[in-house]
Amino acid sequence: MAKMGTYGTNGGKAALAALYAFIFLLFPATSFAQDVSDIAFNITDSVSFLPGLVTAFAYLFAIVLGVTGVIKLKEHVENPSQTKISAGMTRLFTGGALLALPIILESMLQAITGGETSFLGVNWVSDDQISALTSGAVAGGGFNDILANVVGSISYLPALIAAVSYLLGLIMAYSAVIKVKEHVENPEQVKIHEGIIRLVVGGALFSLPTIYEAMYMTVAGDGFGAGFVASLVGSEGGLLNSNQAGETCSGGASTFGAAVCRVVMYTAAFPSFLTAISYLFGLVLGMWAMLKIRDHVLDPRSTPIWDGVAKLVAGGAFFALPYIIDVAAATVTDGMLATTEANTGFNESGGGGSCAPAGLDMAMYCLMADIFSPIHVAVNFFSLLAGIMFVMIGISRVMKNAQDGAKGPGGIGTLATFLTGGVLLSMNSILGAVSESIFDSSQVLTYATLSYTDGLGDGEIAHANTVISAIIKFMIIVGIISFVRGWFIMRGVAEGNQQASAMAGTTHIIGGALAVNLGPLLNAIQETLGITGLGISFG
Repeated sequence: MAKMGTYGTNGGKAALAALYAFIFLLFPATSFAQDVSDIAFNITDSVSFLPGLVTAFAYLFAIVLGVTGVIKLKEHVENPSQTKISAGMTRLFTGGALLALPIILESMLQAITGGETSFLGVNWVSDDQISALTSGAVAGGGFNDILANVVGSISYLPALIAAVSYLLGLIMAYSAVIKVKEHVENPEQVKIHEGIIRLVVGGALFSLPTIYEAMYMTVAGDGFGAGFVASLVGSEGGLLNSNQAGETCSGGASTFGAAVCRVVMYTAAFPSFLTAISYLFGLVLGMWAMLKIRDHVLDPRSTPIWDGVAKLVAGGAFFALPYIIDVAAATVTDGMLATTEANTGFNESGGGGSCAPAGLDMAMYCLMADIFSPIHVAVNFFSLLAGIMFVMIGISRVMKNAQDGAKGPGGIGTLATFLTGGVLLSMNSILGAVSESIFDSSQVLTYATLSYTDGLGDGEIAHANTVISAIIKFMIIVGIISFVRGWFIMRGVAEGNQQASAMAGTTHIIGGALAVNLGPLLNAIQETLGITGLGISFG
């Protein structure tokens, strides 16, 4: 008894020392670093020792099972009716399996990947990609730097997720062997599928990168990788390089319009930030889906198979977010955020290109000349962000169930969310299509000509044209904002929002298109009333 006590005390000290070593390996002193990536890297690096620790425990447990197996065989020989032979044989076979645990792990991996072993690369976002978030036409500094720092600080999380899944796979393998043993000893209480599903899911967790690639290719059908959508904003052809930006956004002015441009420029990394976050969502959902599939096999009534399958589909869509964005926009129109005021002229001869304080008309001219293009750029950028967010919301709805009604995976609210996302991603093309449906032209007419000018000199006509141009610009801005708001209202109707009505949404959409096309609208009214010779004609 004294020897047993001494052995137990020493064993307890050894176990405590092993626990301290385990904690030290997981959380070394250098893990208290500047960002999440350093902690994730340290944990991932330390995890490499844990498979040996698990194997050591399996080896010790195998010795115990071997000893108890021999004892059970002895008891069977002495009293066959009291102790069945399976009690000893099961312990011996289980001990042998635990001694050969690395071979079982390799077999589990072979069943999924054919033998390829790989971790998710820690450089899923390269330094060049992070730098691209704040380079080129997208200004470095401001909020862009914060977003780039966040993306950089989580760049090692995929490797940490893969390491966690690998450890879960080890635990699954260990528990699978134990469950098979329990099934043989008590088949009524423990079913054989409890051990088999742990083997299968454990193999999937070992080969998680292969599962991720399958999830991505199921949706996009192309090579797996993290992609950004920064080109929609900052690169050549993006919002800040379009003819909408004009000189106000490219110059170093300190006007209100320039301030609006800078807001867009210093937050232009947001679309790429959202795709990075979406990629991480896909990583988590892939591992979560494996666990849900295991739960379904163990208890089908409490965990439907859809829970696991939906997470696989949603994870693949999150991986392929740039592709889904293109699909959402192309489903509605073939142009993503195309400009609407291309080749549109304003007769602003009264301004003379100068904003000297010369009366209210010049003040109106100066205001609208300064804010017209920047506000349109800002509305486009807002539409882009909202469209991406709606697509992400729609993807997340796939994981819901039919009981969620309109917000379920097949509900009208979910379909409207995807559709609204596509409309917002191609907002100007949709606006052009609505304008063409009403006025047979997608080009905005803004060049005003006074039909009746008796008694007015050239100076007065020029000032009148300047005021008219300022008013038209103001109405175009109001119309674009109203048009965008109309689609938000229509989505609210589909979601079942009691405060939203289809009439209000339609009014905003049609009214916004009419406000943008105020010139053609006035032409149509004058033609209808037969007063074309007394008003203003727009061309």
